[in-house]
Amino acid sequence: MVSTPAQAFFISLAPQLIGTNSILILTIKKKKEEQDILNYLKSFEWKEVHIWFLPIGNNLIGYLTILSLRLKLLRFKMNSPNIEKVFIGSYSNIYHLSLSAEFEEKSAIFLLYDGVQIISVADARNNGNFNLVDYPLLHRILGFSKPKLSSLTYVSPINLNPISNNDSFFLIENSIVKENKNYDEDIGYFIGNNLPGIGIVSREFYLKVLVHIKNTFPNKEIIYIPHPREDIEILPEIEKIFEIEKFDKIFEDHFISARDFPSTVFSFCSSILLNLIFLNTKSEILAIDIPVSEIKLESYKEPIASIYKYYAEITDKRFSLLKLKL
Repeated sequence: MVSTPAQAFFISLAPQLIGTNSILILTIKKKKEEQDILNYLKSFEWKEVHIWFLPIGNNLIGYLTILSLRLKLLRFKMNSPNIEKVFIGSYSNIYHLSLSAEFEEKSAIFLLYDGVQIISVADARNNGNFNLVDYPLLHRILGFSKPKLSSLTYVSPINLNPISNNDSFFLIENSIVKENKNYDEDIGYFIGNNLPGIGIVSREFYLKVLVHIKNTFPNKEIIYIPHPREDIEILPEIEKIFEIEKFDKIFEDHFISARDFPSTVFSFCSSILLNLIFLNTKSEILAIDIPVSEIKLESYKEPIASIYKYYAEITDKRFSLLKLKL
């Protein structure tokens, strides 16, 4: 079960996990997402491919979509009772969790890599926190089941250590052959995070950091790459600081195909920073620390702390954790 192009990209690098009897389920909100995901997975010989559209908004159509998804889950379980392995793309997506719940008594459950969230999941589970998201009332009424997930196998290009004794790990290895790139010393990329849009940090803090980076690196032309779900209301403010450039494909795909690439990449806790190491970039990678005092949502403090703890232990010479004095 896949919901993002990034999940699809990394599972495509582990073809040994996809057999001729494998079934692919896409959980998406927009038709374009279907093609973006299938671009990475359509070459595999899937036994079946299902497209499940997710609800958008709290309205009658949304409620009927939720009911339809419950029926799809039941029908899928009835038609495919002997599933041995279930791969989910999200530890917090109700529909991915519900699929796990339907099969976990007989099936091994795998969590696909979709970025740094996998670090906080592994850290929480290793510390004995197996709590999952609460289901909304309608989902509970309709009988969407919550899994126990007593054991989980992580499918990831980055090492996760330590992990819970009940969990295991499958390492995705880089099989991409790249041509030599020209790394431009005068250019930098700032990879956007939707942190203000979610409410994790204030808009003022976010913009203040961007200005600080611009002033700290006056000899670089820094280009801002928005997050796919970035709050569009902040983009005019960012455009006053950095030039903005958008890509039609995921950033990792852009990196692979680019002949020219910046010598420096900045971000906060973006997965792209780790993914560039995996893809053997020669760029300098700077992860900007977020002080705990700037994190506005209590529920995010521990997950973000686990990500920065992971960053602090990275020994790769290309990677640095940047603590700002604003």
